[in-house]
Amino acid sequence: MEKIISLLIIIISLTGCSVIMSASKPTRPVTKERVLTLETRDHVESELTKDIIHEEKNEDGTLVTYSSWYDRGARVRIAVHTGLDVVTVGLWELVGAIGEANTNPTAYYDIEILYGENDEIKGVKVR
Repeated sequence: MEKIISLLIIIISLTGCSVIMSASKPTRPVTKERVLTLETRDHVESELTKDIIHEEKNEDGTLVTYSSWYDRGARVRIAVHTGLDVVTVGLWELVGAIGEANTNPTAYYDIEILYGENDEIKGVKVR
């Protein structure tokens, strides 16, 4: 009886890992308005991305192009993982968490930001 209770506790504690993993991924690209709220280069690179594709200085300031990504299928996978967790009483996590850990982002996009003298944001293009 103790083994069964221990097994049930382990199964219940595993439930939700794949759901949380898929929910932690960005599900849409960042907007221009979101970037503008960050105000400085330090905030952009700490909260969005540090993947710089290109950087050039000109008379207007420093133009930096970042690469970022989002996962189009994450919302669907959240629902699927939740449903399968309930139906299989948590056993799905043995497969679902491994599968979610190996899921790659599906859509890449660029964020082009013009910074002024003190690394404040002067302009943004999301493409």
